[in-house]
Amino acid sequence: VLRLFNDCFAMAFAYLAVFLFQRKRWVSGFVAFSLGTSVKMNVLLMVPPALVLLVGGERLSVACAAVAAAVLTQLAVGYEFLSAHPASYVRKAFEFSRVFIHHWSVNFKFVPNETFVSPAFAAALLACHLAALLALAHRRWHRHGGGFFPAFVVDFFARAGSNSAPAVCDYSPAHVARVLFEGNFVGIVFARSLHYQFYEWYYHTLPLLLWGGSCESLPGGSATRVALMVAVEHCWNAFPSTPTSSLVLLAAHGVISGGIWTSKQPPTTTSGVVAERPTNRRSSGGARRRTTRKSE
Repeated sequence: VLRLFNDCFAMAFAYLAVFLFQRKRWVSGFVAFSLGTSVKMNVLLMVPPALVLLVGGERLSVACAAVAAAVLTQLAVGYEFLSAHPASYVRKAFEFSRVFIHHWSVNFKFVPNETFVSPAFAAALLACHLAALLALAHRRWHRHGGGFFPAFVVDFFARAGSNSAPAVCDYSPAHVARVLFEGNFVGIVFARSLHYQFYEWYYHTLPLLLWGGSCESLPGGSATRVALMVAVEHCWNAFPSTPTSSLVLLAAHGVISGGIWTSKQPPTTTSGVVAERPTNRRSSGGARRRTTRKSE
C-alpha cells in the first residue's frame, strides 16, 4: 500500500480474475474484473486481451454470460448512486477525459506541459494504444487461429449461429497470463501519465513478461532482463521524476515491447502445441486435413 492509495486493492481483484480465467471460470472472472474496475479503472487495460481469450476460446453463450455478469456487477455496486444521480455518477466514475498534473508524471516528464495536457497528445497516445492492441491480437494472441484479421472475426460469426465451440479452447494457464499481462503492459506504455502508485499496475507481471516466454527474443539472457528490471525500478524510485528518468523508463518499456513483438509465440494449449487453422487447400488425395505443429 503506497500512501493508502487504492491501486493495490484494484490489482488484487485483477489478479484474482487472472487466476479464475486460467481455470476457465469466465463468468466469475469477469465479476472479479468488474469489482476491480469499481475500485480503479486501470483494470480495464486487461479487458481487450481478456475479450480475445473469451470470445476466441469459448462458446458465444459463455462469452455473453461473462460480459453480462460484469455489467450487472457494475450496476449492483453503483445502484445507490445510479438510482439518485445516474448521469453524474457515470460521468465521474468513468472519467476518461481526465487530465493528470504534469508535475507527478513518471513517464512523460520530458514532454513540455503544453503538449502533455493537449487533446492532440492524448489522441495520439490512444491511437497508438489501439493500434498496438490490434497488432498484438493479430500477431500473438490469436495467432493459433490464423490471426485476428480476418480469421478471428470470421470464426466468431461462423460459430455465433450454432453456439459451437472453437477449434482451440484448452488454453494453458501460462498463455492466459501472458496474453493478459501483455495487454496490460501495452496500456501502461501508452498511458498519458503514470503516477508513482501506478507502479502497482504491472510490477508483479514483469518477471513473467521477461522470463516467461513473452520476450524470448531479447539477447543477453538473464543479464539483459535483470538490467531492465533494475532500470524500471530506478526510474520509479527517482523522486521527483526528471526528463532523464522518464526517457530511461520509456526506453526500458520500448525494449520490453520490442521483445514481445519479435518473440515467437510460446505453446498456447495445455498439450503444449500451437494449433493451426484448417487449410483450404486439398491434399493430393482430395481430403482436407487439420494440421498441428509443435511450438518451436
